[in-house]
Amino acid sequence: MRDAVQRFDDTTVNLTPPGANTNSAAVLVTHACAAVPFWVGHVGLAQPTARDRDAEFLATASVAELVALVDATSAQVVDLVGAFDDPNVELDPRRGDNDWRAVMPEGDRSDGAAVLYAMRELLQHVGHLELTADVVAAG
Repeated sequence: MRDAVQRFDDTTVNLTPPGANTNSAAVLVTHACAAVPFWVGHVGLAQPTARDRDAEFLATASVAELVALVDATSAQVVDLVGAFDDPNVELDPRRGDNDWRAVMPEGDRSDGAAVLYAMRELLQHVGHLELTADVVAAG
């Protein structure tokens, strides 16, 4: 995602490609950088969330801001995933009861499924971002 966003400049990163239901690179990065910590931190670890999903789809940003967001989110997710196995982190025993876990594939409500779901969503959005870069570059 970091590499893909650097294919844009500060104007093109905020352009929405033609077609229905498309998003700018800024929106895709902002959304992905909110979704992954949501799925790992809130759904996986039962941490509180203040996520505003609707606002993610209105985001505008510079390339530098998005690179910084990707870097910060990457570090945050490494820490979040590490919390599952960190003996110094007391995990909320109710985390498996989170209603969001019901949407995970095959009814798997495990911690691992929450992390895998987050990664699947991230990879899907990286693909969207790459396609957006191709379309915007083609004019």
